Amino acid sequence: MEKFLSRFFNIPVYHPKKTIVFLIAVTVLLGLGLPGLEFENSLSGMMPRHDIEYVTNENVKAVYGNNGKFIIIDVSSGSMMSRDTFIRTDNLITDIEEFRNYNDELERSRIKRVSAIDAGQGIDSAELLVMFEADDPVFSRTLSRKIKKLFYENKIIYKSELNKIISELENTRAVKEKKYVDEILSPFTMKGLSGKDDTLITYDLMSMDSEGRRILPETEKEFMEFEAVLRHNPAYLKGIVAREIFEIAGSYNSSDLRVLTQGEPVLYKQIYDYMQSDLMFFVPLVLLVISVIFFLNFGTLQGVLVPLATLIMADIWLLGLMGHLGFRLSVLGISLPPLMISVGSSYSIHIINRFLIDKESIALDRKAGLHGSMKTIGMTLFLASITTVIGFATNMATQVSSIFEWGVFAAIGTFFAVFIAALFVPAVFSFVEIRTSANIINTILKWRSKNNSSDKAGAADRIVEFLAGIAVKHHRAVLAAAMIFAVISTAGVFRIRTETSLPSYFKADDYINTSSVEIGEKFGGTMGLNILINTKNADGVKSSEFLNRVERARDWLVSAENSDLHIGRTDAF
Repeated sequence: MEKFLSRFFNIPVYHPKKTIVFLIAVTVLLGLGLPGLEFENSLSGMMPRHDIEYVTNENVKAVYGNNGKFIIIDVSSGSMMSRDTFIRTDNLITDIEEFRNYNDELERSRIKRVSAIDAGQGIDSAELLVMFEADDPVFSRTLSRKIKKLFYENKIIYKSELNKIISELENTRAVKEKKYVDEILSPFTMKGLSGKDDTLITYDLMSMDSEGRRILPETEKEFMEFEAVLRHNPAYLKGIVAREIFEIAGSYNSSDLRVLTQGEPVLYKQIYDYMQSDLMFFVPLVLLVISVIFFLNFGTLQGVLVPLATLIMADIWLLGLMGHLGFRLSVLGISLPPLMISVGSSYSIHIINRFLIDKESIALDRKAGLHGSMKTIGMTLFLASITTVIGFATNMATQVSSIFEWGVFAAIGTFFAVFIAALFVPAVFSFVEIRTSANIINTILKWRSKNNSSDKAGAADRIVEFLAGIAVKHHRAVLAAAMIFAVISTAGVFRIRTETSLPSYFKADDYINTSSVEIGEKFGGTMGLNILINTKNADGVKSSEFLNRVERARDWLVSAENSDLHIGRTDAF
């Protein structure tokens, strides 16, 4: 191993420029994978593909559609049964229906009309909405949401702003084209059931006019009749693509109309947003903290930039490789970039500290001195990295896919970090003089002379010396205290409980949890459990005996004796 390391360290010391070019080239190539890196915010990413529950769920989706991906929208008002509330609720549903009934010609013509507007002299945002309000009110509302999202309300819109609006409209059109919304269930869109001559007949709760618009109640009598129909049908007693629908629903909130959204897609949408914001926040924060540590340790700009460059390259290599291979960043995987920065920082610190200790020999013969330093620190680097790699790799024993992938890429990222540091740092200092502050030189001289006086020691040295003194002078007490803490900690291990609830990802006062409580009280919950019952006979579901057994099972689930199951409502044929 020592011979291998000696030959390996010949590369950056005696071929520094080629080494740096190689590292930059690999960084660029792997960096091309970054745009392809996506986020995995669903629970399916945690399930092994061979698991029976996963396979069964996929089969259920193939037969019945993905009925677990529903969004609940709660519309509440002090005067719910009123003409004004019904009009706004109908507009809300109409806006969402566009994601179910996609019309390619209509959508492209809308965007074309906006693109044809001459905004060279500027156009008021309110005037822009008026241009579509009369003949296309649905699109006018869409345009209003985009203007509000881009903070263009009550402003003059010029060509650059108009292009951004067009880009937003094109994104929405692309989402509509996917037809993610399979069905909209609401009193405005659902059908009622009536029985006559032993036959079930369906009818629209709301009729349509000749232009395909819903005929809303107008008089007090009509509202009372509509409410009576809803109360007669138990399906309505506690009774849809997430980001766009979330945006649509939010646009209808006002002082007298409250619109809340819930459901797994909304949860995943919030998780996705938090993952993006956390990545953008924590990576720069960790880089800043590590930079401060580098500066405190080395006291020079080069002592910050050189090791920082190795960490940035390591993150690009890791994330770029994931993007090239088609892997996604899961809720757990979002910790990889800041984690690799934290773990990888130690390797550069070890190397540069060794260079500072050997500064005199490096000054006499730079290449021989650097090579000697790398040989001295090489085995330490190897052992430190291999234990970390193995530690992360142990997560590959799990059946949870996201943890398995996290373990694999954490191990790979650690290897990248030490590999880059072992090449880049000596390569740079092969033609750049090593500099450091006078205080650090004094610390090194004190270390060499074994001088234990602390009159010139820095704060970090004083802390280390104090702790070392306690450990040496009171070793029995230190060991006893360590044993006591170990026993207490071991007892605490058995109190750990696993948590798989999605709402637990969020703080108690987060919108997800507050809206979940409010909607859950009205709709009997926000999460569904699908029970698939197979008669194993052709047309077996038409058997009255089978249907009665299903009804008895449904009734048993919501009975008082099973209140501990917390089932808010059941839906069956």
